[in-house]
Amino acid sequence: MTIRALLVLIVLLPSVKAADVAFVVNTQNTVQDLSAGELKDIFSGRKMKWPDGTKIVLVAPGDGSPERIAGLKFLYGMTESEFFSHSTQAAFSGHASAIPHKCASSSEAVATVSSTPGAIAFVVSTAVTKGVKVIQVDSLKPGEEGYRPRTK
Repeated sequence: MTIRALLVLIVLLPSVKAADVAFVVNTQNTVQDLSAGELKDIFSGRKMKWPDGTKIVLVAPGDGSPERIAGLKFLYGMTESEFFSHSTQAAFSGHASAIPHKCASSSEAVATVSSTPGAIAFVVSTAVTKGVKVIQVDSLKPGEEGYRPRTK
């Protein structure tokens, strides 16, 4: 690959700049707002069912995406490499249910949540479509002052 072709790819690749990471659920989910602590309980596997009894299905964007990095830091306090070690250990100790299903992108994660009752994902807010519902975090919507997490 030539340097010129590489530069063109870099310019054309979508990038995420200081965007909010939205938590989205299937539109059938009745939950509107979760605290940061409740989100951490969900993604750690301490909470495994929604209030209506539906099993929670964890979904996340793929490796290396800014929204994945921000989400892992917010939810687990870990880098991607630390999370990989954690998830490997969880798989061997029988706690793999707390490991999110990994999608190639936020758009794919949104599509997965849209078609999966009980699913929740963290995605870049610009990927949100009508097929999912954005959950407020500590009564704040993405874009509001004080909302977290953010990609930068």
